[in-house]
Amino acid sequence: MSQALTLEPPRHWGRTAAVFVAGLALALPLLASDRIWPFAVIAAALLIPALLVRPVWGLYPLLVILTVIPPEHVAGILDYDILPVDLYMMLYTILWVWHKGIAGQSIRTSPLLFPIVLVVFVRFLSVFATPALIEGSLVSWLRYVEWLLVLLIVVDVARSADVIRLLHIFLFVIGAQSLLSIAQASLTVTLGGKVARGGTLGETGLLLAWLQVYALLIGFSLSHRAPTAGKRLAWWAYTVMIGMGLISTLGRTAWITTAVALLAYHWLDRTTSLGLKAARAVRDFVTAGVMLGILFSVNHLLLGLALWRAATVTSLGETFAWVERLTLWRVGLEMFVQHPILGVGTGNYVDLLARMVGAEDARTTHNAIVGVLSETGLVGLVTYLFFASRVVALVRRDLRTHTASPLYPLLLPLGSTIVAMLFADWLGWTSFTVWSMFFLALFVVLVREAGPGGGHERQS
Repeated sequence: MSQALTLEPPRHWGRTAAVFVAGLALALPLLASDRIWPFAVIAAALLIPALLVRPVWGLYPLLVILTVIPPEHVAGILDYDILPVDLYMMLYTILWVWHKGIAGQSIRTSPLLFPIVLVVFVRFLSVFATPALIEGSLVSWLRYVEWLLVLLIVVDVARSADVIRLLHIFLFVIGAQSLLSIAQASLTVTLGGKVARGGTLGETGLLLAWLQVYALLIGFSLSHRAPTAGKRLAWWAYTVMIGMGLISTLGRTAWITTAVALLAYHWLDRTTSLGLKAARAVRDFVTAGVMLGILFSVNHLLLGLALWRAATVTSLGETFAWVERLTLWRVGLEMFVQHPILGVGTGNYVDLLARMVGAEDARTTHNAIVGVLSETGLVGLVTYLFFASRVVALVRRDLRTHTASPLYPLLLPLGSTIVAMLFADWLGWTSFTVWSMFFLALFVVLVREAGPGGGHERQS
């Protein structure tokens, strides 16, 4: 009888140490001339040994970068901003590929990989649509490669235990960011200045508001499904706090998306009777009243500003932001009409917009559908709709399949928010970002682990 012998792959510690020392040596001469890059190099060098041993550890710094560090310019290539998360993903991808090569392991994938690869491929084809802007378009296309890599890496390295730990950290950080946002907004409104909100993330794209949608839905789910009454009450209080933080960001599109996410939550939930859903709807209204009441007691001026902000959603002719968005959409559709097949090329919308209407500050179309049409034409729209429909179909199927799983209280809010974010594409730009792909990948991992032979760790 033969015995199976499993050998661990060799650890190339000598090579790892050489790279580590080289990174530190590279940082030393920079110390005299720059205050930021040396620390970045040192941090990168310190990460190398850890990530080569367990690449999943790299997801924790990625989460912190997404939730704490503002997505602002730190470097540039051909007038395109390189963000902190972009620099981190460059290092992380290299180390992940290096680890896979050393370990000789195959990459675990997902059914969503094909539609996502198709989107990235069409984005690459569109690079050649406008030859005069091809260099910048190639740089912009790299963001979609990064978007794809986030799915590949997270799905490959994470287990359900990792996802649960990551979500715990995420909920804690977003809770702290929400409190900071409430304090910032309350103080500036009281003093009569421009409203400052968004925690450490600031007003750059109001990223905190989008992250709060995920946190609010998870808290909402656990306030109903946590195992004990005490934990359900604690999660309800957390949901109220996140809701107040979401109000303080004044992010109208995120507010609408939250409402859609709650509707999707009830639509996708197959474990609750219609009567219980109605009872929970009443509780939702009570929760909203508690949020508004606390916010009024804390700062009624901020509440008044939030209510005014909400009222402007339907006042298309009275709010500059809406007039600006309508202009961005109109110009995007004009680009599509002129280049209907492959559009004007990935990333070229902003460049051409500046020439056409002089809008130097616009970074996106504030509408992913118009953005897809303008930059990748009809071919891009077909691939985007294929991607979006596959996501919705898989979320529905997976939630129906795993209703009895201990992971269902996390799967349901994540899946509901993912579906709502696809709706938000019609009003904003949510799908083609690192953070949106990060949460989609976490959902994919939980689904895989909820199946036969998965982790089945219970959320507390």
